[in-house]
Amino acid sequence: MFPILFVLLTLVSIRWHKTGASIFFAAAILFGWLTFRDASLPVMALLLPPMVILGLLYWFGRPAPRKYACLSVIIVPLVIVLVLGIPNGIKVSQRQNDSDFGMQYIVGNDVEMIWAPQGPGWPDYGVSWDESTYICQHLSADGTTLEDTPQYIWRLPTAAEAVASMTRKGFIAGGTLNLETMTPKYETEPDKETPLWNPTTQIIYYWTSNEMNEEKAYIIAYNGEIRAEKKRGLGSLAFRAVKQPTE
Repeated sequence: MFPILFVLLTLVSIRWHKTGASIFFAAAILFGWLTFRDASLPVMALLLPPMVILGLLYWFGRPAPRKYACLSVIIVPLVIVLVLGIPNGIKVSQRQNDSDFGMQYIVGNDVEMIWAPQGPGWPDYGVSWDESTYICQHLSADGTTLEDTPQYIWRLPTAAEAVASMTRKGFIAGGTLNLETMTPKYETEPDKETPLWNPTTQIIYYWTSNEMNEEKAYIIAYNGEIRAEKKRGLGSLAFRAVKQPTE
């Protein structure tokens, strides 16, 4: 959606330059407010200068001839999307998806755990770290309902457990985690596949139980990367509860 919106905004700016420039300035202010509120300085540095510069260029500039300017705005992004999108589309189409989203017993790589079935212990929408912890504590033994009182059966996996459990094509990916640098290493790069992931949802990150500080906790991406994220989370960030087989 973002490429489409920027193409439309650029076409508007070519036709009505001051209107388009004003929208770029407004978008810069909006992004600045959102990123400043989150203290996301790298994001702010990445987004704000280009938006302001584009606004200034469209305010004072006149792309000409207008016909070819509009064609280039449409054709160039389309070519980029096709060049980058086709290989990714082929990769996504080849992901393993056995459509079994129930409780999974995963053993190997010195890890043996049961992962929660689809439901409150494995949601397909964004959840904060604190909410994830609360749900795990109140999750029933079968992982399908939330109890009124804490059960303490389920929990979030540690970052090391999550790395060790990552798979590719149904096999353990051979992941290990350097706890000093929080850097994972894999024999085979994992992907967004069953049994750990649902390839069809928007979720591409899971919370782990490891905290960086009071504000951030570590997350694992579908490709096995580890990084710290604010505990309130994103729409693409959820969790999958785990428990030991003996519990």
